[in-house]
Order: sequence, then structure tokens, then C-alpha cells
Amino acid sequence: MKNTRLSDEASIRINGTQLTEHESAIMRMAVETFTIVMAQGIEEKDEGCPDASYVEALVSVQRLLDIGAGHHIQ
Repeated sequence: MKNTRLSDEASIRINGTQLTEHESAIMRMAVETFTIVMAQGIEEKDEGCPDASYVEALVSVQRLLDIGAGHHIQ
């Protein structure tokens, strides 16, 4: 029997456990919210900005989770 995805949510496995569609949606929303909050903090105070490798890793995760470009840190 072919496993057909019914959702556009990312397939996420944590420590060997496959997340459900709803759990994957929660992870996507958490990363998206974290990014928005972090970007607001960077705008409010330029000190303590994450280094480029941290931002690069976050953008990579966003792409994997298919988070809209409008919510990426620039």
C-alpha cells in the first residue's frame, strides 16, 4: 500500500519518532513565530544579533518546513 501524503506539512522525525501532521504543523508554527520574535528583537536593538551561521541555519530550517519567505529573517 502506497503511503500518500494528504498534507503539505513537512515530514518530521525527532529521535526516531515520526511526528503526526498536527505535530509537524506545531513545529512549523513554532519556528515561524520564533523567527518573527527574533527579527523584532534584532530591529529593536542591533546588539546581540545572531551570527551569520545561526541565521543561515534558521533560514535552512524554514525552507525545509516550507515557511513563507515573508517570515524569513533578511
